[in-house]
Amino acid sequence: MPAAPSSGGGFDILQSLQNAFTTFLNYVPNVIGALLVLIIGYIIARLIRAGISKLLRKVRVDEKLTHGKGGEYVARFSPQGKPSQLVGLVVQYVLMVFVIVSAVGTLNIPAVTG
Repeated sequence: MPAAPSSGGGFDILQSLQNAFTTFLNYVPNVIGALLVLIIGYIIARLIRAGISKLLRKVRVDEKLTHGKGGEYVARFSPQGKPSQLVGLVVQYVLMVFVIVSAVGTLNIPAVTG
């Protein structure tokens, strides 16, 4: 005689898989939103970096900072010896920190956003 199926107290794997899949599908829009925030933020940060670097080159910051006693030091630690690119790069990284924080916020993970 086969045993009668139990009606409670057991582990229902099908129900667990369905709950996991539903949770995953509900979470996908948040991930897509976070990726969009990252991509758009990166593009904007790169544009601002390029604008700041170009503006500083127009004002001749590179020539002013690389001549004189400290010129060798500044040229050595700047990308390609151009302080305007260094300032643009720093601005881009600072903006990317804010973009990453915003992207994490769009994920709505309570442990991270709290």
